[in-house]
Amino acid sequence: MLRGLYHAQDDKAFNTLYGAVAMEITRDYNVDEYTIQEAFKENIDKIFNKKAKLIKRKNNLRHIPDAWIQLENEDIPVEVKLSDFDNKALKQLKRYMTFYKCKKGIAVGKKYTANKEENITFIPIDSFFEY
Repeated sequence: MLRGLYHAQDDKAFNTLYGAVAMEITRDYNVDEYTIQEAFKENIDKIFNKKAKLIKRKNNLRHIPDAWIQLENEDIPVEVKLSDFDNKALKQLKRYMTFYKCKKGIAVGKKYTANKEENITFIPIDSFFEY
């Protein structure tokens, strides 16, 4: 019964504080794709040995990569997946590359399971983020 999680005498202050702490703990451990995208952006220097930088580009509303980096004066779209980077994700990344006329793309995921492409660089999530 959920009632057992709160103060036995229904202390409102205790129950409010307990609920707030429980929500904060839940939020801290809720890893979603946005969490991984932000961790990627925060760790650009580590991932690329300070050779790349995060950039902002104007995106078409139908073609919005998760991030853009600039490496060796080349703008490169980034696609992040919470699970494996599969052929469906690769197709999405290649669509961005085609639309923006980019020669390279960055794929981020747990594991790369898509078809091998020479112009796609894979970055495993565990290289910059700990669950």
